[in-house]
Parts: sequence; C-alpha cells; structure tokens
Amino acid sequence: MNLILAILALVLVSSNLAALPSADSRAQASSAAQPASPASSGSAVLRPTSAPSQKAPDRIEAGDRLEIRIHRFEDLSGTFGVQENGSIKYPLLGEIYLSGLTVAEATEKIRSGLGAKYVVEPQVLVQIKETHPKTRSEEPLRDPTSAFRAENLRTQDFRKVTWGSSPEAVKAAETGKPKHSIDRDGKSLLIYTDTVSGLDCEVLYIFVSEKLVRAKYVVTATHSNKTAYLADFDTLLTGLKNKYGPPKKDDTFWKNDLYKEDPSNWGLAVAVGHLSKYTGWETSRSSIILVLTGDNYTIDLEIEYSSQELGSLEKKQKDAVENEKL
Repeated sequence: MNLILAILALVLVSSNLAALPSADSRAQASSAAQPASPASSGSAVLRPTSAPSQKAPDRIEAGDRLEIRIHRFEDLSGTFGVQENGSIKYPLLGEIYLSGLTVAEATEKIRSGLGAKYVVEPQVLVQIKETHPKTRSEEPLRDPTSAFRAENLRTQDFRKVTWGSSPEAVKAAETGKPKHSIDRDGKSLLIYTDTVSGLDCEVLYIFVSEKLVRAKYVVTATHSNKTAYLADFDTLLTGLKNKYGPPKKDDTFWKNDLYKEDPSNWGLAVAVGHLSKYTGWETSRSSIILVLTGDNYTIDLEIEYSSQELGSLEKKQKDAVENEKL
C-alpha cells in the first residue's frame, strides 16, 4: 500500500515539472512581447501628426451682403450691402466701415455703436449672407485693426478719388453732372448734391492747378428747431468715429455763457454764435474736421477734408493772388 502511494506522488511531481516553461521558451516569449524597433522591423512606424491648422475666418469685403439682426428691434434688422468704399448704411449709426473685419469684429462694432447711446445691452447677430465672387480673395487682409486701414488699402482719400486727382477724374468718379462748376483765381470748384448719414448735403471738390487739395460735405438740411442741428452733428460724429476711430481733438467753445446751463437752448446758442463745436482726425494723408458754427441765426454744419501733402498748394496760390494785387 505504501509503495503504491509513493509511485502516485512521483507521477504528480513529474507532470507538474513538465508543465513549467523552459528558460529558452521564457526568453523567446519575452522577446516577442517587446515592441519591434524601427531598425529591426520591416513594417512602417506610425508617428503622431500635427493637427491641421484652422482656416482663418472670412473677412467682410465690398460687394458682400450682410444679415444683421438686433434682438427685439426689427427696425434695426435686415440685409445690408457692403458698398465699394467698404461701408454699409445702417439706421442710427449712419455709414459704418466694415470691410476687412471678421464677422465677430463687425458684430462688436455694431454692438458698441448701438450700446453707446441707443440700445441697452444690444444682442447683435451678423452673418455674411452672400459674398461677391469677383472681390472675395483667397487670402484675408493681414492685420486689419480697423475698417479705415482696409479703406486705406484702396487709396481713396475722399469718396472714390485720391488727393491730386484732376477735375475730369472726379467727374468720371461721380454719378451725374455737377450742380456747379466754378473757376476763379487759379482755383476751381465742383459741387454735387448727395446725402451723408441720411442728411442732405452739397459735396464740394476744391482744386488748385488742376489738383484736388480739399473737399467738403456741407449739410443743407434745415430745421425749425435749432437743437436738431446738434443731433445732426452727433450723427456725423458717430459715423466719423466708426471710420477713423477716436478723434485727435474734440473741442466745444462757449463765446457767451448765456445758454450754457440750458441744454434745451443750445441750438439757439449755436445760431447766435455763442456756441461752436470742432472735432478733428488726422491720417497719414488727410486732415478731417467736423464743424458746427453759427451766426445771425444761421447754422453751418460741415465736414472738411484736406490733403496733408498738397495743402500747401492752396496757400501758395492764395499768396500769389494777393501779391498780384500789390
């Protein structure tokens, strides 16, 4: 009996030893578990690739059509075409220059303009509804920090022309014939009619030696309530700020303080010469000034543009005329 038990025990031990892997087989298994190096493997090694760069956002260009929605203000919502000079004509804000801006930047510009004095915390949605296939470029404008920079790329100093343009070039750029054409003392003047920020005005082009040196918008809209002229001034001021940014100077002068503490009579104060306002901007090529003055119950409201480079021509011409009189 004892001999049989001993034999059974010996058989069990032998079977267990046979089930254990040999040293060689363990080494082979370990080698198989290790990943193959690029040098020893014939298969391609997959490497992580960098994420594709995101496409730059589209920028607004002339010829595009924009869908603008203001929550709860249907009269401020609609579709607006971007004009050749890069602007749209928008209620309350007048001309807004959006060319070169992204949709997000245009949204913020409109939101800021409305929120400044018209709508409390406006909710604005801007979308490019249609693009102009002939003007939409493959590459976006680089670093367009403002709509004015985008307009500078088109080298338009006043409306559709540049300083130094001839009278014939201006006539070709304008639609219709001039209202007046005046030539006197070496200076010529072309006058057209138009609207700016919804206000009727005359458009003046001033030439010296056949070169455009200065231009003006002279507002011709009239009001029985003189205070309305101050509102017109603010309308133009908003449009100019949208285009050129913060003014370099913004001055209000009181020649007489009689109505200074009575805002309801500030329009009258302008009309009698007590109050005047001047706001100005400067660019690398132009000086722009918005002026509100008055005298003898007549109010003058205008925007004057003048060439930085050619402005001296007008002074020289004036001095020459005066010298001839001596």
